[in-house]
Formats: sequence, structure tokens, C-alpha cells
Amino acid sequence: MMSFDSTSKNQTNDTENSELEIHSRITDADLNEQLLTALKNEEAALELQLKYLNRIEKLENEVQLLEDRYSKVMDSKLGKIIQIYWKIERRILRKTRGW
Repeated sequence: MMSFDSTSKNQTNDTENSELEIHSRITDADLNEQLLTALKNEEAALELQLKYLNRIEKLENEVQLLEDRYSKVMDSKLGKIIQIYWKIERRILRKTRGW
């Protein structure tokens, strides 16, 4: 009877060990899948961030061009005329509103 019990216990232990091994394999596979998903999400986020950074850089370049053009116009004769016009316009508005 003792030998039957010890054989039964060994089989139970072997079964438990097999189940633990299968469970750990599944867990490792799940973890690997989760890691892969996280890496894909991170890659997508980084690509999106790079896209936005490129767009920001492009907009900054456009702003710089507009500032340069504005400076050139305002430094020209036309710019001086525009400045004089707006000074006169402001004076007229102040006088009519009583400021």
C-alpha cells in the first residue's frame, strides 16, 4: 500500500510540475505578447511624435520667413508709409472717442 501511495504522490507531483511548467510557458508567452504590444505602441507613439516635431519645425521656418518679410516691408518706404498711416489713424480714433 505504501508503494501505491508513493507512486500516486510522484504522479501527482509530476502532474503539478507539468501544469506549473505549462502555466509558466503560457505566462512567458503572454508576457512576451504584452511586451511586443507595448513596444509597437511605443514605436507608434515615437513616430507620431517625430511627425509632430517635423511639423513644428516646418511651422517655425514659415514663421521665420514671415518675420523676415515683415521686417523687410516695414524697413522699406512702403513700411514707413504704413506706419505713418496707422499713427494718423490712432490719433483720429483717440480724438473721436475722447481719449
